[in-house]
Amino acid sequence: MFNLFEQRPADRLFPAGTATNTAYIARVPFDSGSLIGHWIPQTYDRWEPGSVPDTLFRGDRFAQTLQRVEELKKACAPYYPRLAEAAMRYTLGSPEVKTVIPGMASTSDVEANVAYSDGAPFPTGCASSCAATSGPGTSTRDQPADTTWMPHPRRWNDMKGASTLYDLVRAVPE
Repeated sequence: MFNLFEQRPADRLFPAGTATNTAYIARVPFDSGSLIGHWIPQTYDRWEPGSVPDTLFRGDRFAQTLQRVEELKKACAPYYPRLAEAAMRYTLGSPEVKTVIPGMASTSDVEANVAYSDGAPFPTGCASSCAATSGPGTSTRDQPADTTWMPHPRRWNDMKGASTLYDLVRAVPE
C-alpha cells in the first residue's frame, strides 16, 4: 500500500529495492475511496451496514479520515483541481512504482486515471505539503507499524517480454 496517506514505503522499502532493481505495484492509491475527495459527512450513512467501506471506516475512523482528506485537499489545491488527480500522480510519481491498482467505477474514472498516468513529476512543493498528513492509511491504522503494508515487489528485468498478467506472475522467481 502506497498513497498520499501511507507514504512509509518511500522511507525504507523503496530505497532498499533500488539496490536490487526491484519494481513495485502500488495498491490502493485512493485509500479505499477516501482520496477521491468527494466524500461528505453523510457519506458513511449511505453505506450498507457490514459492507467493506462500512467496516473499514467504522467508529471514529470515517470522521478522522474525512478531516485528513480536507487537509490534503487544501495542500493539493494550488497544484491539482481534484484530490483524485493528486493521489494518483503522487503514487505514480515514485520511480520505484511501475504500476498501480486503482479502483474505478466508471468510464470517466478510467479516462481520468489514464490522463493522470502521463509521467508528469509530482511537484516537490505539493509533496512537502502532503507529508504533514501522512501516516497509516484507513485500512491499516489498527495494525502494528511493522505489518501495515504488504509490498508487491517484482524484479523488473524478470518481467521484460511478459505480455499478460499470467506471464508476469510466471516470470517472477519463487
